[in-house]
Amino acid sequence: MNFESLANELILDLFEYLSFCDLIHGFNSLNCRIDNILFDYFHIHGVDLRSISKREFNIICRHLSSISNKINSLSLSENDDTPGEIYQFYYNGFTLRQFVYLQRLSLYNIYSEDIIKRIILDLPYLNNINYLKFDECCFTYDEKNLLELINIIWNLPKLTYCKIKMQINPQMYFPIPEFISLTIEHLSLSNIEPRFNQMNYLFEKTPSLRYVSIDFHLNISHQYKLSSMTSITTLNLSFFSIEYKILSNLFVSTPNLYRLKIDLPDMFIHGIKWQKIIENNLSKLKIFQFRMIDEIDNDYDKEEQINQILNSFRSQFWINNHQWFVQCDSNRDSNYILVYNLPYSFNNYYFQYPIQSKSTYPFNDYKYSYNYVHRLTYKSNLSQYTIQSNIKFIKIRDLCIYIPTDDYLSTIIPTFQRLKLIEILSNGNENQYYLIQFERLIDQIPHLTLIRIHNCSLTILETLSIRNKFHSLSQIDLMSYNKWYNNDECLILSRSLLYIKCKLLLIDVTNRTCIFQLVNTINNIQSINVRSKDDQFNNKSTLNNDELVCWLRQCLPSSCFINRNYYPISSIRLWIR
Repeated sequence: MNFESLANELILDLFEYLSFCDLIHGFNSLNCRIDNILFDYFHIHGVDLRSISKREFNIICRHLSSISNKINSLSLSENDDTPGEIYQFYYNGFTLRQFVYLQRLSLYNIYSEDIIKRIILDLPYLNNINYLKFDECCFTYDEKNLLELINIIWNLPKLTYCKIKMQINPQMYFPIPEFISLTIEHLSLSNIEPRFNQMNYLFEKTPSLRYVSIDFHLNISHQYKLSSMTSITTLNLSFFSIEYKILSNLFVSTPNLYRLKIDLPDMFIHGIKWQKIIENNLSKLKIFQFRMIDEIDNDYDKEEQINQILNSFRSQFWINNHQWFVQCDSNRDSNYILVYNLPYSFNNYYFQYPIQSKSTYPFNDYKYSYNYVHRLTYKSNLSQYTIQSNIKFIKIRDLCIYIPTDDYLSTIIPTFQRLKLIEILSNGNENQYYLIQFERLIDQIPHLTLIRIHNCSLTILETLSIRNKFHSLSQIDLMSYNKWYNNDECLILSRSLLYIKCKLLLIDVTNRTCIFQLVNTINNIQSINVRSKDDQFNNKSTLNNDELVCWLRQCLPSSCFINRNYYPISSIRLWIR
């Protein structure tokens, strides 16, 4: 059967199995009909340039100009697997402003001041944008420049969704925009919190807000009167520390709240107080999700204190009226208790075995209570003391585990089918049993993509290399602990990675020749993030006199993109092939 005889719907279905690079390289400008189908596909799925090779990026750049006016969604990233991608995007002559019909723009891992400047210049021209995301970015400018960026965002005429997760200087806050946005309905701020006493002004400048998510990392201890925010129906808040009276007064300002999610890692509020807040101020609240930490008094019986906590959530208000059930998780070696409602609604959980759980839920069916958890940290005290728990994590994608460990892990994670990332930390001295456990664990993970290893030897990597099943393993992070690899160890590492299709390596080396060695001996490697012990870069250095970057540019092919990364640590990033 001839490909062009297929119906448009079937061709669109076939396109689902191909990468953006394959589509644009193989089908663009084939004929008018295929072009229209291709443009329909781009309109539906957008263009996501994250986690692609440099070769694929170069191919895409050759075709991007011809389809720029057909793209309504674009994702660009400066993450470790595509270092310099946005820089290369501009270097190849592209600008964001030429994507005139762009409606969704997602930008990831931007740490460069120069790139931020270019984006600030382009954003005012994106009049069709309704979705804007800055994720895991870093802004090192002063508050005046940050205000300029925020003003531009608030001036976008069709913007409804705005997410900003951006690290800024410690003394800086999210600046209050000088302009009013009548369109922004969804606002999410992380690592860039506004001053609590300026929340009123933020809401005045964004009067159409319906969804608000803010992480407050600083202590809030001063009382401020907030004006009524009647448009807000969903509130997602995290407070490092806040006084109860301030928190309760906050909810006076949100009378139409339908959904509230709150994380209080340094605060506990009894059920009776929560009931009073909700009955007095939040009469329309239907969905309530919380997580709190309470500290047990060693002078009193621990079991009795847990019962008192749970009893404050056993009234008719909690059980009958709303069916909001609460659970306490405790560890016999800790004075802290985790208190939350079911189902558990946060994406991370720290499980230190043995855990004892007690709840107001009348049944034992916990099967779906932890489906929101995607990252689990598991640590065992390796004691003989055993407790059976009904907690099950069936949708874990990231696992951080201390080994040696016990066999209880398999009872709380019934399957590892969804697991993509594993982080290995040492729970004691590395020994033969340590390696056996590691082998047994990774053999259960069929779709492992990233492994991050702390405090262990090359033996673990050699174990990976003899397991040819790891076709999906594309990223290895060895930078997360105080180990510097020398030339001999880098050679062993290179041999270990021959049978693994590793595309990204993060590593610390003793000298710069190790970098040259890794680039030339690991054939599959596409990018490397590396620190070298002989790096002479310091605070007085500039891009023009960065001695190590200059040396690498002289020694490596010109096709290899090399730059210095400053956040969260100073390192050299190479986009090789």
